[in-house]
Amino acid sequence: MKRLWMVLVLILLILMMSSCKKDDKSNLAFYRLSHITNTSDWVLEDQPLFTGDDILSYDWNSHTITFKDDFLANKVSDEVEDDFIMNGIKVLSLYYPDQLAIYLDDQEVYRTYVEPQAFISFFPPGPMVRGLEDGLIIDCFDQSLDTRDNKDIKAYLEKQGLLK
Repeated sequence: MKRLWMVLVLILLILMMSSCKKDDKSNLAFYRLSHITNTSDWVLEDQPLFTGDDILSYDWNSHTITFKDDFLANKVSDEVEDDFIMNGIKVLSLYYPDQLAIYLDDQEVYRTYVEPQAFISFFPPGPMVRGLEDGLIIDCFDQSLDTRDNKDIKAYLEKQGLLK
């Protein structure tokens, strides 16, 4: 009888374990990487600048992110004397030489440089992000260094209904 109970408990445990389902709620987060002056080091901020929950839409062909109105309403833009010269992403207070790191499920997928100021005569290598009035756009001028077309990010955006 004792052996029968052990077998039943074992079967129940196996059934319970097989019915456990992993939470398939992915998260997309965008973090600031601040450059440490006079070094080649970068510091990742603790909190993301924004997440997938703050995105209204993502145009995959142009890699343009449009933010939700409530996200934009809660952001305080820092006033820069001449936005055209400074470039960057005013709504996120993100300016060159800082970078934007894209994370999916707490794993870094890729990084982008912030568009440099107008007086800098070169573009950094790889993807580069610049601000728009209601979002941002991620460009890449050197196709051999383009890391934007990530299938996992695209799958997340499709699943969340954010993809254009």
